Amino acid sequence: MGISMTNSSAPRKHSRPWARPSTIIAALILVLTAPATSFACELRMGWEPWKPYQYRDDQGDLRGLDIDLIRAIANRMDCELALVKQPWMRHLRELREGRVDLAAGADYTPERADFAYFSRPYRTETVRLFMRQGEPDEYELSALKDVIERDLKIGITQGYDYGKQFEALRQHPHAHNHIETTRSDLLNYRKLARKRIDAILADPLVLRTRVKGSAFEDAFEAHPLRVKQAPIHVMFSRASTSKALVQRFNNALEAITGTGMYDRIFNRYNSVRQSKPAIFSE
Repeated sequence: MGISMTNSSAPRKHSRPWARPSTIIAALILVLTAPATSFACELRMGWEPWKPYQYRDDQGDLRGLDIDLIRAIANRMDCELALVKQPWMRHLRELREGRVDLAAGADYTPERADFAYFSRPYRTETVRLFMRQGEPDEYELSALKDVIERDLKIGITQGYDYGKQFEALRQHPHAHNHIETTRSDLLNYRKLARKRIDAILADPLVLRTRVKGSAFEDAFEAHPLRVKQAPIHVMFSRASTSKALVQRFNNALEAITGTGMYDRIFNRYNSVRQSKPAIFSE
């Protein structure tokens, strides 16, 4: 009759069955809710409370001059930036070991260059000698090492670099009687206010921002002596990054400067007059 009959005992060939509607819907949801942005790289950077460079605001949002700048640069590089809160000394140790990739707010030292690459400078850091209000006029100092002759004790924060004048002071055989180290700037403010030390070394922008609205707001005054002024860089772990990545960072820094974004971020936080570095000089 023109109709062929198949043998019911022969194996039957089946085409691939259609997926169930619920499976299709689930797949579509995954596609539609997947992140729209795919980053070319991931960078991990430590931070510690150091207002106005790195801090949480009243809403709990992480911000600051360093934070905003590095975020803008990372975005320009198409890199995802993860921020990890950690003390400065641990941050340096993990940078050496490659467990974090970046450290902002760093000046160049030969010791750090052993384990880190350095970006071009993105801001300038100033260190001044602060005393209790009204006291700087009582002490004529032409260099930091003169604090020994005047029998003054100064407070510093562990792990910070205070420049060549401080290194010259530290080489003096009696320096240990005139330098007191603490874990944080805030501890130094308290000790200075309570007359446990005679002076502290501090970044003027950091000090004035951190004491604003506190009991220490009008407690301290800068001595005319300028202890340090130096270019500040971002450090990159030699263990987890490369010179090529540092160059990409430098290119992105130049790009956001060209768009005016750098100036907008810088001026947002720079309430104390501070010079900007020659960012693109070799």
